[in-house]
Amino acid sequence: MTHKALPFDKQKIEEIAKLYPTPFHLYDEAELRRRARNLRAAFAWNPGFHEHYAVKACPNPVIVQILHEEGCGTDCASWAELMLSEALGITGEELMFSSNDTPPEEFAYARRLGAVINLDDISHIDCLAANGGSGMRVDLEKVLLRDPSLTPEEILMSESQERMMAIVAPEKLDAFLAVVNKWDVETSVLGEVTGDGRLVIQWHGEVIVDVDPSTVAVDGPVYERPVAYPTWIDALRDDSASALPRSGDADTLREQFVALLGSPNLADTSWVTNQYDYYVMGNTALAFPDDAGMIRVDEESGLGFSIATDCNGRFCQLDPYEGAKLALAEAYRNVAVSGSVPTAVTDC
Repeated sequence: MTHKALPFDKQKIEEIAKLYPTPFHLYDEAELRRRARNLRAAFAWNPGFHEHYAVKACPNPVIVQILHEEGCGTDCASWAELMLSEALGITGEELMFSSNDTPPEEFAYARRLGAVINLDDISHIDCLAANGGSGMRVDLEKVLLRDPSLTPEEILMSESQERMMAIVAPEKLDAFLAVVNKWDVETSVLGEVTGDGRLVIQWHGEVIVDVDPSTVAVDGPVYERPVAYPTWIDALRDDSASALPRSGDADTLREQFVALLGSPNLADTSWVTNQYDYYVMGNTALAFPDDAGMIRVDEESGLGFSIATDCNGRFCQLDPYEGAKLALAEAYRNVAVSGSVPTAVTDC
C-alpha cells in the first residue's frame, strides 16, 4: 500500500478540534481528482459514458465543483440539490434528477434546467406530464409485469412495478436501447410525450384515461381524516393499580399466582425463538436475549452493525406521540449498550 504523509500531525488536529468543536472533515483534492480520472479512464471504452455524482452523498459545493471539473455531472433528488447544481453552472444533460417522493414543482424546476429526468415508478407519469409543460400517451399493456394477471387499475395504482423510468428524446432512443440491451436490462417503450396537454392512457387500444394531468397530479381530492379527542382517554389515564382489589386470602393468592405462571405473555418464549435461524449463516454476533441484534459484515475486520426495535404499546395507547418518542429512545439505548453508535432509523 502506498504511504501517504499528511500535511499535519496529531497535535495540529487536536488544536483544530478545540477551535472548531463541531465535526469537520478533511478532503484530499488531489486524490479526489485522481479517482475521478481513474473512473473515467475505466469506462473510456464506452464513448457515451457520463458519470453523475449523487449530490446527497456529500452536498459540499467545493467537492461537487471539483468533480464537475473532472467531467462528472450531478445526480439530484431535491430542490436544494438542483439549486446547488444550477449555482455551479451544471445544467442540461450534465444534470440528472431522480426522486421517489417528488413535489410537482421539483419536476418543473428540473425541466427548466434541462435535466435528464428519471422516474422511480409508473405512478409519477401523471405528475411529470402535469409539470413538464406537455402531455403524454401511455400504452399500459407494455408495462413489464411480475404478475400478468394484474388489471389496468392495479397497474396504475401499484408501486410494485418496475421501478425505473426514463424520458428519452426520440433521436436518442436507439442509443438508449442499445445500452440497456447490452447489459440485459429488461426494457419496454411505454409511449410518448405529446404536446396536447393531456394524459392519455390506453389498454390494448382502448382509452381508459384521458384527463388534464394536473387533475391527477396536484388537484386531486384530499381526504380530510376526522380528528376527535377520545372520550375514554381521561378515564384510562386516571386509572391506577391501587384501585384494584387486593386479597389477603392464601387460596386466592395461590390461584392468582398459578394463573400468572400459566399466562402465555409471561411464559418462556425460547421454544419459539430457538426454532428461528437467527444466526443468519453464522454471522450473527449478538442475538436474543441481548438488547440488540448484531450482524458481522466483514470477517477480517470484524466490522458489523446493530439493529433494535422496541415499542411499549401501553405508552402509545395513552399518548401516541410521546409513545413513539419513547419507542425510538428505547431502541436507541439498546443499540448503544451493545457497543454500537446509533446512526439511523427506519419505519420499514
